[in-house]
Amino acid sequence: MGEFIGANRGLGYLVVQGDVSFDTTLVFAALAVLTLLGLALFGLVSLIQKTVMRKYPSQQTAGAPFAL
Repeated sequence: MGEFIGANRGLGYLVVQGDVSFDTTLVFAALAVLTLLGLALFGLVSLIQKTVMRKYPSQQTAGAPFAL
């Protein structure tokens, strides 16, 4: 939350400025960009995880429901 309040530029700043000036279009646009950025970063981390985990197969035993 501090990123939104203490910022003087960026997407958090746009959300706060849109809220103060009652510009709902600006707020929704900034939130849409933040959502897309979050999804893209999640996809990137998932891709990296799949790549790394192929190199290190699970040590889980065949009958165990989860590894300890």
